[in-house]
Amino acid sequence: MGMGSLAGLMFALTFCDNIAHVILVLSLSSIAVTAYTIATPPLLAYLSPQKATGTTFGFYRFLERLTSMFGPLIGGFLWKMNINAPFYLEASLLSIGALIIVYAIGLEV
Repeated sequence: MGMGSLAGLMFALTFCDNIAHVILVLSLSSIAVTAYTIATPPLLAYLSPQKATGTTFGFYRFLERLTSMFGPLIGGFLWKMNINAPFYLEASLLSIGALIIVYAIGLEV
């Protein structure tokens, strides 16, 4: 649910036509990201087998750092092509991630 909401906010950002709208959307997305950031470690600890908790957190942090290295490069490249392209990409990736999670846990959409 949270990833889908964040995807919607990123998509909404492409329609902002003044700074007040941008600030509102970014404020809401910051709340969503903060909730995600706080909720992820306990979820990982709960879902991972006790013997693999360290490996799970290590892999999670590795992917987090890897994406923080390449994300700005990709976003900058997309920005030069189209000012809204990075937000479309983020909204698309978040939507795909949300759908994968929904499918993996067996929820009906």
